[in-house]
Amino acid sequence: MKNVGIKKAALQMSRYVLASKQVQRALKLLGLPASRANEVSGIPKPADTSLSFPGYEAFALHGEAWQAAGEQKPIILMFGVHPWKRDVLARYFSDFRVAYVRTNTSWTKVQTSFCQFTPQAFVFWGMTEIRAAKNYAIKSSIPLWRVEDGFLRSVGLGAQHVLPLSLAVDTTGIYFDPSRPSTLETLISEIGVTENATLIERARRCMSMISAFGLSKYNVGQDVPLKRLPPSDRRRVLVVGQVEDDASIVMGCAARYTNNDIVRITQKENPEAEVIYRPHPDVLGGHRKEFSNPRDVANICTILSGDYDLGSLLDSVDHVYTITSLLGFEALIRRKKVTVFGAPFYSGWGLTDDRQPTPRRTRKPSLDELFAAAYILYPRYCVGSLGSSAEIEHAIMSLALEKNGVPRELAEGVSSALPAEAINVDCVSQTLEGLKSIPS
Repeated sequence: MKNVGIKKAALQMSRYVLASKQVQRALKLLGLPASRANEVSGIPKPADTSLSFPGYEAFALHGEAWQAAGEQKPIILMFGVHPWKRDVLARYFSDFRVAYVRTNTSWTKVQTSFCQFTPQAFVFWGMTEIRAAKNYAIKSSIPLWRVEDGFLRSVGLGAQHVLPLSLAVDTTGIYFDPSRPSTLETLISEIGVTENATLIERARRCMSMISAFGLSKYNVGQDVPLKRLPPSDRRRVLVVGQVEDDASIVMGCAARYTNNDIVRITQKENPEAEVIYRPHPDVLGGHRKEFSNPRDVANICTILSGDYDLGSLLDSVDHVYTITSLLGFEALIRRKKVTVFGAPFYSGWGLTDDRQPTPRRTRKPSLDELFAAAYILYPRYCVGSLGSSAEIEHAIMSLALEKNGVPRELAEGVSSALPAEAINVDCVSQTLEGLKSIPS
């Protein structure tokens, strides 16, 4: 893509606001006068503001659908969503009026509001469990949905209030709970029947971009290769540490393993290899409880405590061991061998070395098909001016640009102005080259 293509994309971003001087210089490079900088932006900045209507006092009402143009749209109730992300989540559900149940609001007060409306669905964040609400929904035949961050989320952590570019919306379960079929599991089971050449080509193109730009779920850490480790001709096997009481492990692993258990098993099964152990950053930082001390296995592995970029780390190893971590699937994308001890969404399909049976998962999809189901069909993406009409390609391009120093507003704006089918490795590389040529 030539600079003229970037200019055309930027010209289409004409109704939002950018403030940074770097973006003003970018506009000049792209052929836009800097004086127009206040007219252009990639992403609206949602404030935590809620509307108020009589009869809806139990709820925080967010989203444009509550305005006059959307007054006839159905209502969904959302439970367990922190106030800071309510506005942006409402953008993912633009076909609905979104009513968030306020924290500490009694179920009795919530229920009295139903004389005003009948909810289209009850939507719970993660494994939020409100028994009275769940029982009412089942009794009243109201659908129960669950939502979580998507697999290509952001540059930065949710704990830092960085807004997500993707959301997993599941209408039957949730992807990290193998006790029941999730929407994702059903998609994977059926994609071998419904596959088409266009979808598979998209999957390959997207995986190429993820690998080329070293993308992961959160894209944190520096681009640091394993130069701090002594040179070695041995195979390198990575053990991915997790938060040991995380819901994905509690629900996704029938046996109870600690991170140290996995390190010891890895060393025993790979005596000739160099075992590299990456403890979970939240555990190392003291933010989450430590059940096993990494120092207890320091004699059989190399422990990483630095701020390593996960893409670079995966490129530097041959084999990955984990319980349920998404990093296992990110390793599959990079064609690494993966051993899993729990039942994450990507296990049981013939692509991983599995230590926990998953009898429902009988099909043998290709990696392309598994990726298409999990990253293209399952999540919703919300990028720049496209909002919830965005596709995975827009999210990938935005993350790649932002990870390489482009301000998020401009990254989302340029990405959302391009057609999804035009976005590939060359397109992103040439756009990045043009934007990075601007002096800081």
